[in-house]
Amino acid sequence: MSQTPRPKIVTILATLIVLLATLPASGQNGGFPDGLKHEQVRAGHVFSYPDYDTDGRYTVSYYGLDLEIFPSAERISGSAHLRLIAGEGISDVRIDLSPALEIDSIITGSGARAPFDRSTGSAPWVVEIGLDREFSAGDVIDLHIHYQGSPEQSGFGSFTFSSAGGQPAIWSLSQPYGARDWFPVKQDPADKADSADVIITVPEPLKVGSNGILKSVTSLSGNRTRWHWSTRYPISHYLISVAIADYQEFTQWFRYAPGDSMPVVNYIYPNTNLGTAKQQIAVTITLLEAFSELFGLYPFIDEKYGHAQFGWRGGMEHQSLSSMFNFSRGLIAHELAHQWFGNTITCDSWHHIWLNEGFATFLEGITFEVLDGDDAYRDWRADLINLITSGSDGSLVVPDEFVDPADASASIRRIFNYRLSYAKGAMVLHMLRYEYGDEAFFGAVRSYMDGPLRHGSATTEQFREALETSLGRDLTPFFDQWVYGEGHPYWTVRYATQPVGGLYRTWIRLSQEQSHPSVPFFEQTLQIRLAGEANDTLITVRPESNHFEFEIDLPFRPGIPEPDPDRNLIIGRTDIVQVNYNNREALLPERSRLGSNYPNPFNPETIIPFELARSGEVRIDVFDIQGRSVAVLVNRSMPSGFHETRWDGSGAASGIYLVQLRTDDAKDAIKITLVR
Repeated sequence: MSQTPRPKIVTILATLIVLLATLPASGQNGGFPDGLKHEQVRAGHVFSYPDYDTDGRYTVSYYGLDLEIFPSAERISGSAHLRLIAGEGISDVRIDLSPALEIDSIITGSGARAPFDRSTGSAPWVVEIGLDREFSAGDVIDLHIHYQGSPEQSGFGSFTFSSAGGQPAIWSLSQPYGARDWFPVKQDPADKADSADVIITVPEPLKVGSNGILKSVTSLSGNRTRWHWSTRYPISHYLISVAIADYQEFTQWFRYAPGDSMPVVNYIYPNTNLGTAKQQIAVTITLLEAFSELFGLYPFIDEKYGHAQFGWRGGMEHQSLSSMFNFSRGLIAHELAHQWFGNTITCDSWHHIWLNEGFATFLEGITFEVLDGDDAYRDWRADLINLITSGSDGSLVVPDEFVDPADASASIRRIFNYRLSYAKGAMVLHMLRYEYGDEAFFGAVRSYMDGPLRHGSATTEQFREALETSLGRDLTPFFDQWVYGEGHPYWTVRYATQPVGGLYRTWIRLSQEQSHPSVPFFEQTLQIRLAGEANDTLITVRPESNHFEFEIDLPFRPGIPEPDPDRNLIIGRTDIVQVNYNNREALLPERSRLGSNYPNPFNPETIIPFELARSGEVRIDVFDIQGRSVAVLVNRSMPSGFHETRWDGSGAASGIYLVQLRTDDAKDAIKITLVR
């Protein structure tokens, strides 16, 4: 893997004349008020992270599902065993289950029937269960809930009956609030069960894929088959899944140590070309190796990894068996990445979904870097930056008003906003990598993965604190600007050059504006490439206010400055303005036009000034009096500002010539006179 070291700040010695914030600044971001872990005030939003209808008086230790699926009737029937641990003295508990599913009975661990009440209010999925005694903190509560019905669909599908290859195909996708549509659950992503069993009975010839290890496949009467899957790793409710179809099946092997390997099990729809699927899925082994090297060995190594094809047009990172619409490389990388980021450490609540989706998207970029090289990774970042800056607002942490289990559709639109939770999340992680370098950044993330949050959950604050511990740096300003704050910076670069003692003294002023008022200044380590005909140099600066300027002496005449040439930073519009060195404060031209050439008349050379009101493609031609083209002086993209070009008429006859300027939105012409 190629390294991206932290860029070295240019030392201000002989060639760098001045590196100063010379103009009045509007102020830099000095941080936002601190708060408690579950009540953060950031960038004008209050993030209180409420539990929303989940019962915080207990934690879930175990889910055991034993269901029979009736595809033709689109019904399910069976039981769920929930093992709970009381966190305080309680005699009742609340769980979630869709009202479309009828509860036949609830039996406690002592064998008693538990009374229950189903809400018909604003949260009709809530089930209040009376226990057979008072339970103290630490006591184990076993509930066996027998239920049946036709699951409703919500969110991304939750539990869907469909078909593939002329046979039934049934699949689940429970994120964020869909688990309640097919099994009794506590819908808190941070409350992970220590283990789970998923036992599914289906008609032949259907096969069932689920989490963990396949313990048994048992033939039953009536041409039915009972599939028993079991995981002994901690698992969040929304990562429990079923994928059912008349699958084609094949297994790869991830050999992670001499003599040690793990199966990668793949379930492919009967109407999908198996040979093509095998070719596409082969990259999984390469990515398992790459991601394990960066972030630690695949976290469910004692069980398996794999893919199960399903009908939703995307993918879902179900623990140890990702559900896939197709097997594109990007989707394979994204869902595999989630096994570390999302499944091993899960977002504490949906407010922090960027910790799942931002990391998974970032690892899509790492896949380009590993398999295609630096240029491909750069192009991928450029596409993400264009998407991110297409909007002017949006924080990474989702505000409370957009996390509402009573309105799953509206919540999904914001929680899974691709521009923010995915693209911006990925680029924020890349900017941390760029700022601190590969060794420090990946080491910090590895420590985060191996630390006390492993197989648990994390808030944004806990992630920041973990990075700070490893990096030894205060990341509060960065997180206030890029995670809690909204928007992005715009840069205007004004520059001018003049010869001085055989060198070219170049003056550059950087001015920043912001797309959203929540952040008064974005701190960025900004690289600027200055290139001449045969030379170039890369200058790295870190402005500390909205206005910043410096001068540098170069051994060549530089062309147009190029800020952030490798696309390492989230930057919106960048305006480049060339000005006269001795008139740096000149306003931008009001229109694009040609100035008066000098000398005029001339022999054989003349200089032709011109002004550009905006950046874009520019062409300047010289024509003789009959309209024949004599020379093309400029034909390229240029910045707005004040410019000049030179014509050497050595090969032309005396006479009057026409110089014509053409831009995307302007045209101008002047007459010049060559006298021999």
